[in-house]
Amino acid sequence: MNYIEYINNFWAIHEEENFCTTDISLYFYLLKVNNSCSWKPIFRRNNSKIEADLGISYNTLRGSRERLMSANLLKYVSKNGSSDVTYTLTSSKFDEVGCEVTHEVGSEVGSEVTHEVITPKDKLNKTKQNKTKENNIISETTVSDYEITKNDFKKIEQKKENSIYSKFVEIWFLFHEEKYNFKPSFKAIDGNKIKSIIEKIKKLYLNNENNFTDEVAEKLFLKFLLLAYSDDWIKSNFQLQILDSKFDTIIQKKINNDKGFNNSKSKPSEMANRKEQLLRGLHGS
Repeated sequence: MNYIEYINNFWAIHEEENFCTTDISLYFYLLKVNNSCSWKPIFRRNNSKIEADLGISYNTLRGSRERLMSANLLKYVSKNGSSDVTYTLTSSKFDEVGCEVTHEVGSEVGSEVTHEVITPKDKLNKTKQNKTKENNIISETTVSDYEITKNDFKKIEQKKENSIYSKFVEIWFLFHEEKYNFKPSFKAIDGNKIKSIIEKIKKLYLNNENNFTDEVAEKLFLKFLLLAYSDDWIKSNFQLQILDSKFDTIIQKKINNDKGFNNSKSKPSEMANRKEQLLRGLHGS
């Protein structure tokens, strides 16, 4: 299989599996790595390298990898828990269909050729012409299909971002009206601050969980607004610019207040554990 066949096969299976954004990113990342390895049947990639390149946690990597393997798109082996994992891209469904089509077409073409009488010279010229024409068609199709898949991927990313953004704006207005009894003003800078908060919540969540869905995003944003509103000063200056600039402070204050947690006397590992506990609490409460 070539690059385009792998891509087309992936999107065909995606129609059935409905992969999340991280699953899509991981598959195309591994596809690129395999391409750079000259399409070796088995290639190796370190977990830490993948996590750094894609900006995801190990839990996220593991979850996406399992879903891709369940869909029969890849196989992987990690010996003795090593972070150096070997991968094999698979596509049995596509291969089976390809073999059937090749057999049928080959039989039909063979039958037709036996009824034709062609001299060696004519046969050579005809073969060259057909090969040139075929190469041109393949080249045009390859570029066209590649552009389509790139655009499809961008549309999926943009659609997801727009959906979360719209939900955050809606929650912001509803929350503000409920607490202050009037609609807040909303300018271009407020839209940018909403997007900034989305990225911060997303980063915090993906460090601990697998999928950043619309439902998860809405719930975490609402909990964040409630945390911010509990601070007297922020409550009196409840603006998106301030919420964005004070994001880390709001989260940190919650961490420090829970169970008398003292940040100055805590180790980095304890801080990480407390952040994970906070996130689970926000998501589950």
